[in-house]
Amino acid sequence: MTAKRSTRSRIKDAAGTCGAKPGMDRREFLKTSSGMAAAFLAMNSVYGKMFDVSEAKAATPLFLMDARPRSREELNHFGYNGIIRILNDPRIPGAARMVRAVADSGLRHCMVSPGLPDWMHEVERALDEQPRIRGWTLRPSGRHPFRLDDEKLMYPFYTKVSNAGVNIIGVYKGLVSTGDEPVWGLEDHHQPLDLKRAAEDWPQLNFVVYHSCFKWAPFHKPELPLAFFEKTGRVEWCSDLAELSAHNGISNIYAEIGIPFVSTAIHNPRLTAAILGILIKGLGASNVLWGGGYVSDGSPQWQIEAMRRLEIPEDMQAKYDLAPLGGADSMVRKQILGLNAARLYGIGLRYGIGLRPESRRSE
Repeated sequence: MTAKRSTRSRIKDAAGTCGAKPGMDRREFLKTSSGMAAAFLAMNSVYGKMFDVSEAKAATPLFLMDARPRSREELNHFGYNGIIRILNDPRIPGAARMVRAVADSGLRHCMVSPGLPDWMHEVERALDEQPRIRGWTLRPSGRHPFRLDDEKLMYPFYTKVSNAGVNIIGVYKGLVSTGDEPVWGLEDHHQPLDLKRAAEDWPQLNFVVYHSCFKWAPFHKPELPLAFFEKTGRVEWCSDLAELSAHNGISNIYAEIGIPFVSTAIHNPRLTAAILGILIKGLGASNVLWGGGYVSDGSPQWQIEAMRRLEIPEDMQAKYDLAPLGGADSMVRKQILGLNAARLYGIGLRYGIGLRPESRRSE
């Protein structure tokens, strides 16, 4: 039996046994905090002690900020209206008002695909029509690949947005290999080969790398990148990203871990621990950002709890010189889950739930 099937079987058994005591079926039990703890215990029984399931350790309030912007296109692609109908909770209208208030306060991202016809015209139009843009997200286009360090294509863009007070540039890199098919034509864009020079030439800009250059597409053969790590101590392309800071003293590159975390934590959390350990070791805990999964993944609560409970195993710490993440409420976890993004976006935490940007200064 594979590890994945064994985990699933043990979770079902635990939910059936534990849920029967309070008169719950498995589905009802797994919705509870006890059900989540049972799931983590089942994973520990398969993969070794990866998650701290001690009671109430993760009960303190937490500031959380997802650093990967969601576009209207993504919401529409996953059926935004259908999702709203499914989430029939009286608290949702209030949450929606809060989200709109935060968006209106100046946390807007615009998205553009460099190299497409008239793309700079779209940039200029957005800057004219939306004066409170906080960052720009660069989306790759297969027909028009681009490099961040292309002086002719990208540097005029950096000049324009920087002059407009924008200092956050997000770019998608990674999630392209299934292990079965070559990724010819995509490797250069999705590796961090173009980041070093761009970051050095534009120190006033902060480059946020969505997916952290993790090479592998979600849920495809997680045993392959894990085997590569166990053999070499490296996670393909993630290690290259981390070393940009460690080897060159670059401090304006950030790694967003959302999809790599979600797609590996449920298949092999040792790989998740390796990704986190490598990024923290290279970029520093201050430059790793939390990001949730896809909108279609549903509630992100299990992802948050997994991040608060996952620990890098002691054998991995010793062999690869990786630092522990600490307790559920350690500063490292708080930084990754929200404080780093708050600092990057200039959010003042003293406002509590009514967050708003304090400044546009470059960090």
